[in-house]
Amino acid sequence: LDVSNNNLDSFSLFLPRLRKLYISRNKLKTLPDGSFFPVLLVMKIRENALSTFSKDQLGSFPKLETLEAGDNHFVCSCELLSFTLGQPALSQVLPDWPDSYLCNSPPRLRGQRVQEARPSV
Repeated sequence: LDVSNNNLDSFSLFLPRLRKLYISRNKLKTLPDGSFFPVLLVMKIRENALSTFSKDQLGSFPKLETLEAGDNHFVCSCELLSFTLGQPALSQVLPDWPDSYLCNSPPRLRGQRVQEARPSV
């Protein structure tokens, strides 16, 4: 299913058989709820308004093999950075990791790759 470039700010249809979701270039601020897509294998959610994602959010997609979420506005918070540092195999799930994952804030980290960002104490 390709719903890219549709000005969507949410997507919560229950699609129990959906295997691929292309939802790039919209206005989503969070990943959709994985319970709506129990067999989803691939999601491309580039160029939205995502600021973060977590282990719990990714874990809500039980079958997800590929997630392209680069070119979003990531807040390089301690939570996001500790999650990414704790996942050495991110590049297996995120084919665009780490080059497309840049910090948008805080200002002193803007433009740095999430993988290399180190927040101040």
